[in-house]
Amino acid sequence: MAKRIRQNTSNLAARGNSVSNSADKIRNMHATLKQASIKLESGDLDAAEKLTRRLLQQDQEYLGAMQVLGASLLKQGKFQQAADNFLKAASEAPDDWSNFLNLGTAWLGMEKLEMADMALREALRLNPESAHVLRLLGETAQDKRDYKTATTWLRAALEREPKNVLALYQLAHCYTHLGDLEEATKILLQVHRMKPDWLSVLNKLHKMRSDLIDIDYSAAIAKTSPQSKNDLANFDTMRRFLETEILDRAGEHERAWELLVEANKAVHKTKREALKKSEKTLSEQLEAAKAITLNKAGHVKNASKLAPLFILGPSRSGKTTLEASLSGHPAVQRGFETKKVGGAAARAWQIGGLPNIKSLHDLPAQLYGAFAKNFYGRLKQEDPQERFVTETNPALIGGAAQLAAALPDARFVFITRDRDDLAVRIFMTSYADGNPHAYDLGSIFEYIDWYEAMVDVLLDKLGDRAIHVRYEELVADPKAVTNKVFKLCGLDGAGLSVDPIGNDIGAALPYKSQLDAMRKQAG
Repeated sequence: MAKRIRQNTSNLAARGNSVSNSADKIRNMHATLKQASIKLESGDLDAAEKLTRRLLQQDQEYLGAMQVLGASLLKQGKFQQAADNFLKAASEAPDDWSNFLNLGTAWLGMEKLEMADMALREALRLNPESAHVLRLLGETAQDKRDYKTATTWLRAALEREPKNVLALYQLAHCYTHLGDLEEATKILLQVHRMKPDWLSVLNKLHKMRSDLIDIDYSAAIAKTSPQSKNDLANFDTMRRFLETEILDRAGEHERAWELLVEANKAVHKTKREALKKSEKTLSEQLEAAKAITLNKAGHVKNASKLAPLFILGPSRSGKTTLEASLSGHPAVQRGFETKKVGGAAARAWQIGGLPNIKSLHDLPAQLYGAFAKNFYGRLKQEDPQERFVTETNPALIGGAAQLAAALPDARFVFITRDRDDLAVRIFMTSYADGNPHAYDLGSIFEYIDWYEAMVDVLLDKLGDRAIHVRYEELVADPKAVTNKVFKLCGLDGAGLSVDPIGNDIGAALPYKSQLDAMRKQAG
């Protein structure tokens, strides 16, 4: 009996030690999580990631570690890993709105906009008052070029947080694209007063109507600073290009050109590899356009369906100006530079069991049906009168022949302008991404040559499904040009007024000697 009691006592002690060890382990893991959170807040993302990964090796379902790890991955821009992490966190805690918020943020970073929208709507369902979720829904709609929906989300966010500068900035961006420049300017001025050190705001303001703005831009630029460590390179580039614009507008053309050449040279160094790849792709696209056979007769479209009207031309050629003039017709919905074509192409590749290449000029003819079905599914008719939705993404020229083959009711307007004016305006633009040709004048003129060659090929292939207009014609007589487009679409433009448009003809004249010198040097 005594022996049994001693044995039971020993067992109880061992059990007590086990409980004590378990409690110590939990305390240590919690302390490590706190340490990881501190590292995250201080910006030591590498350390936060290592600590949380160590915790998850001990317990794969440690929700707090998943969430801190995911936040660290998001801040590092490791969006795919962050999405995988928060997807698991959401499955563990489906009632925690922050998991869906962060999952949506990760998908937004990967430009998986439909998935981002889905996750963010779930976050909003769980937390209807979150201004942050509403703002991100606005950003997602903005990235889809659905500017009307974006303004609704952003206005809702601002009802909850009236001084949310990022929501205000994004709202101004939406109003700019919707053509309400007065409202956009008003909001940007408000943001500038709140954040005078934000260079992006000044950059946008300088492109607005000058009669609504009273700013000494040179003095204002001196007060700006990078908004983060990642913003350093972009800040310097944007500042140089903005200073060039200011000098150009002030008539100080010699100094503007010197600064412009210097700014472009710095960016061009980083774009050389991308430029080589781009030149190869452009050559392949031109050959594919020449090889394709199309029906010139066009196609009688069903008036109950919404069809695409592609307005294609190089960047800064006047596409947006023409689109705005056409949008006054009740049968035309303004579509902007959407990603519908790229998304539908990617889905067609997937349906065909092929890698996700997205290149329209490589799309096999047997996948045209899958592409068209997905593309039309992405069009949203906002009004029963609408028959056409515009699309102005300049990169679509490379696959325009394939678009015409897959979408028989599509119509095409190609817009070009004076080569020197166009080259100077491209050279004066700092692009957020793409356009590797834009930072070297020789490459710019080669790109213009290629674009004009594509237009010639496509006009011959498309027959009465396409027309060519010049920016100079649009400036001289916007009514005549819009009527020409309406006729192409089988629409009646009689009785519609067209507002006067700005005039950028002759942009290259102050730089004629510099352009001539460049051409002479090139041989």
